[in-house]
Amino acid sequence: MIGRLLLQLIIFILCLTRASSAAPSLAQPGCNDACGSVSIPYPFGVGKDCYLNEWFSINCKHSTPFFTHPNLNGSQVSSIITGGRDCGGSNSHS
Repeated sequence: MIGRLLLQLIIFILCLTRASSAAPSLAQPGCNDACGSVSIPYPFGVGKDCYLNEWFSINCKHSTPFFTHPNLNGSQVSSIITGGRDCGGSNSHS
């Protein structure tokens, strides 16, 4: 429960800080920009040196993204919203 609320807070803060962007950020150079059908824009990332900090670390298992931070209990990522745009493969938000 706390992990889901924390995740929603992180995404909300990203939406506020990226509201002026014309398009979602891309992944860091040399990093995957998607996991399955979910786009993974920076500050999120898959792999060492691909994310801003441990809260934005994502593990891609069998084309399914999961948060790796212990407080998020391996929550599955269905989409990432930055600047009011849905960067996932569907319109569902979680």
